[in-house]
Amino acid sequence: MNIAGLVLAGGKSSRYGSQKLFADHQGLPLVMRSFIALELAGIDDVYAVTNSALAPAFTNIGVPVICDTTPYEGPLIALQHAMEKGSALGHEWFQVLAGDLPYVHSAMIKQLVNQARSTPGADIVLPISGTRAQPLHALYHRRCLRYFPELGQEEKRMRALYQIATAKHVSFSADEPAFININFQSDWKE
Repeated sequence: MNIAGLVLAGGKSSRYGSQKLFADHQGLPLVMRSFIALELAGIDDVYAVTNSALAPAFTNIGVPVICDTTPYEGPLIALQHAMEKGSALGHEWFQVLAGDLPYVHSAMIKQLVNQARSTPGADIVLPISGTRAQPLHALYHRRCLRYFPELGQEEKRMRALYQIATAKHVSFSADEPAFININFQSDWKE
């Protein structure tokens, strides 16, 4: 399997009050947790999917960048753009992670990759935490690109994609820490 890691890291962090991606978490910028988890899961090609304003910060730390040409349009549009670029580079699967996941870990990613290997017809390997879908942690096959024209210009929700694609659901407990993200400064529990 040829897998690229995509860390979605182009948001404004308006609810947080400042750019949360670079907030210190245990001595590292928060966004590095996602890069490290992907690396430890054995994914060699990892990209920051970001906007032109944040791209230099990732370039400076040696992370390859896929610069979203339509910034601030949401994760679905960023995913489409990154998958188009990544498919042109020969990637077949795309493991997505948000950039604001302090407790994400490689075991979760490895479990999704194993499910993709054992479910060859799946377009998406979608983790479900309790009863909640976690599309910003999912593994997407490049076949998903065929669904984007069906979504229309006005549809920007990740749910629209996993409702029309063939999705393999992978269950995790409702309290799995890998799915915790930071939206507000008060979300920090340490």
